[in-house]
Amino acid sequence: MAPESGTDQLRSLARMPMVTVTFGWSFNPKYGIKLDIEKPLARDRIAEIEMKVTGTPADAERYLRLGDLYLDVPDYEKSRNAYLKSITLFRKRLELEPDRASLLCDFGEALYATGNADETESVLRKAVKIAPKNAACWDALARFLETQTATKFAPAKPSADKPTSDKPSVDQLASAQRLLDEAASCFDKAVACSTNEAMPYVQRAMHKWAQYFYKQAFEKARGQDDDENKLERSLAASDALPDLDKALQLEPRNVRIIGTATIMEVLSANAKKNNKAHVQMIKLEEMGDPTQKALRAKLALLQGLAQSGDSKTAAAAMEMVAFCQGPLLGDLSGCLESLRRTVQLDPTRQGAWHMLIAGLAGQGRLDEAAPVCEQNIAQKDSTLNRILYAKVLFKLNRLAQAEEQLRAALRLDPNDFTANVATAAIAVKRGTSLSQYIQAEQPLSRAEQVVQGRLDVDRDGARQAMIDFCLTKAIYCGLTDRTDMARAYAKHVLTLDSENQDAKEVLAALNR
Repeated sequence: MAPESGTDQLRSLARMPMVTVTFGWSFNPKYGIKLDIEKPLARDRIAEIEMKVTGTPADAERYLRLGDLYLDVPDYEKSRNAYLKSITLFRKRLELEPDRASLLCDFGEALYATGNADETESVLRKAVKIAPKNAACWDALARFLETQTATKFAPAKPSADKPTSDKPSVDQLASAQRLLDEAASCFDKAVACSTNEAMPYVQRAMHKWAQYFYKQAFEKARGQDDDENKLERSLAASDALPDLDKALQLEPRNVRIIGTATIMEVLSANAKKNNKAHVQMIKLEEMGDPTQKALRAKLALLQGLAQSGDSKTAAAAMEMVAFCQGPLLGDLSGCLESLRRTVQLDPTRQGAWHMLIAGLAGQGRLDEAAPVCEQNIAQKDSTLNRILYAKVLFKLNRLAQAEEQLRAALRLDPNDFTANVATAAIAVKRGTSLSQYIQAEQPLSRAEQVVQGRLDVDRDGARQAMIDFCLTKAIYCGLTDRTDMARAYAKHVLTLDSENQDAKEVLAALNR
């Protein structure tokens, strides 16, 4: 084994593997703004829909929705299978109703989700021809054309006069511009056809936002602009705000629309500050008076909804308030209080629980985080929730209790990578003899099988998992008198992350 001083240092370097909890957002062209912490709700929605499946062509829309929801899990194979099932059922329905525009729109959505762009375009163009006054048809075609624009920015194919290129060709850029222009026209038609519908305004607003991105992308592809900060700032175009305000007038109780408008307001305000390169994180007091007033009005709408008698709506609104307070405006204290209120209103919102725990732990408020973990487990006993509690206990140096939580996690899922690596880390950290160190052998073997399987599917995505595994394995090997193997694992970490301080410290301990 390593010398005594080196042994103590190695044991002290044992760490719980990384657990990622994100509080970001994305824009889904179909549904609008989506918070990362909403994604855990997908499994509940899936279960609700699957209970309603009838085994008839009437399930086409249900399978289309299941395909969307499985992307949030994420389970890409189940998502694709659901889309394919919906396509089969839509075809049967269209045999009986070939000119029903709403069916054609949904059919087109399913086709595009499986990568069938040519048939998608044909179906959606048929829909707008049959129902030229239907806003949903124009919206579906517009979203398709906009997403197709992005496909034209791939590097041009090699030719005799230009064997290699890292930029799209002139013809590709011209095609992209035509698609973008037609998409804008279709979004305008969707708005013109709508009466009191909010979503066409939201979709057009987000298209206006996207147009600024594409404008900079065109300039960059043509070699006219290489200012990356300008490209990022362009994502905060204020042109989207009037349409969003109109959508709010039409649906002042729609949490997602209020959230979208609030996020765009913040991004627009940040873009106006010339000394800021990045589009997020601007404090309310840094904004001009008109912007502050507009933002406070939107936050007041959300807070009003949070007092709603419908606990689900109230919780969704409070969760959106938390996002605006934290990631957007930098008010972490307010954000954590809003997350507490969210889980009180709707304890099923797992994403809010996870962000509350991560936020408290990130502030060093571990004694507060521990009982929150217990409350979350009482609400839903899952592998992840047990691991999160174990991580908090590990940081509190309550290793025996952390080990209990990990044993519970492994009873739920014996092959969970994080639980196995964490169990091994605690074994080597608590151990004082060879017989205790080797308790890490079995969980490390299970973890290695899992990470190797991930490497076969997604090498880049498995990078952090491989780092976590190799660090713990290096410490284990060093403590069990396999120094050369320990060095090899630590050095492999440095090939993945040349600045990894933990790996450097492991190597230093092995050399003592």
